Amino acid sequence: MSPDTRSLAAARATELARSLRDPEAVTNALSSRAAHTLCYGLAGTALLHACLGDATTAATHWNAASRTLGNAPPDGIHTGPGALATSLIIGTGYLPD
Repeated sequence: MSPDTRSLAAARATELARSLRDPEAVTNALSSRAAHTLCYGLAGTALLHACLGDATTAATHWNAASRTLGNAPPDGIHTGPGALATSLIIGTGYLPD
């Protein structure tokens, strides 16, 4: 990948992450069943923001994810409490001290 392509990809990823800063906007775009998943929901967007070093937004998404768990089925690392735990375990390693 050329440096120009890499820079463009980074800019697009940052732009996408900015559009996902509001956890309410994320949950409004999803079914209640998907809101707590790692691949579609708040656990995943929290991980995205953590990997980008945005601790405040990541924490906001983790908190929102914890409120959406409800009766979410435990399905390994993909859904419910396992998704949130996975996101926290991986994401906190990316956050600044």
